[in-house]
Amino acid sequence: MPSTISELQSRYGVTIARRTERVEGRFSAAHVARYWLAPTEREAAQCALASELCRAGLYRTVGEALEALREGAAA
Repeated sequence: MPSTISELQSRYGVTIARRTERVEGRFSAAHVARYWLAPTEREAAQCALASELCRAGLYRTVGEALEALREGAAA
């Protein structure tokens, strides 16, 4: 996962926040990473996703893809 996050940040210029947390499990605790997008990064992430949806042929324009994402109707 860390290499995927790094690649996403490099490719799209979106900063993905992270924090290491300790989570109790059934038999022992585990250290996990929690990832999230800050509100200031969400628009850039939506634009990147819209571009990828167009590249995949699911939408004709980035504008159409963005509209679908904002309405929650993206393919």
